[in-house]
Amino acid sequence: MDNKEDIIIHDGIGILELKQLADISVLNKALNQEEFMEMIGVYKKAVDRLAP
Repeated sequence: MDNKEDIIIHDGIGILELKQLADISVLNKALNQEEFMEMIGVYKKAVDRLAP
């Protein structure tokens, strides 16, 4: 049995937004280093918000 706790996100984005992110992920190949670091910063904010 899996002992991982599920992360419940009450203010997360919806299915439509998740699909939009998946659709534009092909653009990742076009990012330069600065743009990549900006995106990583956004993900870090989400991780920090979810961290206990």
